[in-house]
Amino acid sequence: MIGLVLGALGLALVACGRPVVPAPAALAATRLNSSSVQRLSLSASGGCWLRDGRVWCWNGPNRELEGGVQPAVSSSLRAIALPAAARDAAGTRRFGCAVLASGAVHCWGDNTWGQLGAASRALESELPLAALGVDDATSIAVASDHACAALADGSVACWGNNTFGQCGHDREYAPAVRELVRPERVEGVRDAQRVVVSASSSCALGERDTWCWGELLRVNDGSGPATDRTRATRIAPLAHARALALGSECGCAISAEGNVACFALTMHGCPSPDVRAGLEPRFGGTDARALAVGDRGACAQRGGSGVDCWLHPSREPTLDAPAVRARPLASTATGVPAIADGPCILDGQHLDCWNGGFWDEPSAAAPLRIRLP
Repeated sequence: MIGLVLGALGLALVACGRPVVPAPAALAATRLNSSSVQRLSLSASGGCWLRDGRVWCWNGPNRELEGGVQPAVSSSLRAIALPAAARDAAGTRRFGCAVLASGAVHCWGDNTWGQLGAASRALESELPLAALGVDDATSIAVASDHACAALADGSVACWGNNTFGQCGHDREYAPAVRELVRPERVEGVRDAQRVVVSASSSCALGERDTWCWGELLRVNDGSGPATDRTRATRIAPLAHARALALGSECGCAISAEGNVACFALTMHGCPSPDVRAGLEPRFGGTDARALAVGDRGACAQRGGSGVDCWLHPSREPTLDAPAVRARPLASTATGVPAIADGPCILDGQHLDCWNGGFWDEPSAAAPLRIRLP
């Protein structure tokens, strides 16, 4: 059981590749010149764009609007006032973090669950605040209310909401004591190069191993003994995966052979075998190179054949839902996929995005082209 820590006031809440995968969104866990790094963090709830050490973030599309192509990047794009150049950044609708060139982490936005990691009682902060005790981070990943950072020594630190064990320890802090939440090392993780997170699960990718903790361990228990979801567990079948991405309910990986396999992250997630027992390819082809997973579907970049997208099996009556080929513009045929409300393709500093209706009725309509700063 995850413990509950109460204060004096009582009770008062897409794709990650290993360095060997040539994708613009990938960032090896080495000290890099921040001016050489570009990274896109994009989801239905918002995102961030990093270029030349500067970070811009936005909220996701208005789901109440219907019809037409909605921008994946809001017109309310805003520059984040960081104290120094950034080398990695990630964000959601209300919360984001950046790794500075020095290795320090600064976070901004919602702090309901202490996800700023700054020992602050404030419910939110527009000004980025330093995550305490983190001064050697190499990369960052955030969900709606928790964050994890890979550190220079190969360990991982997480902070924020820990309801499902997604921070890698057995303490769950109530919102009323958010100032007690600080980054903590995840025991057992070694040689981590990147982290990837969902709302309820987290994983760390090393050169030879992959560890996960949180809800996905409970869901993927198989027939063996139950796993403590608050402790990092080595997932052998993911040890040699070329890329890993987690959505809200499903995770997907590119196997060493280039196949795409998906697995459940929640009890209502996509049907799958126990990911700890092995990866079961779901969608054809052995040439997947980059991967993105969203709330409703996923996309994979194919070597020389554009980008294929499909609904998650949980959204289809049959497990073998046919892959739906996106129709990228000629100039983005080999772009890197990302997921907003609908699929997007990143090509340099351009995003070509389809609206959310794509998942149910793929349309031949031209995507909306968005130029990033």
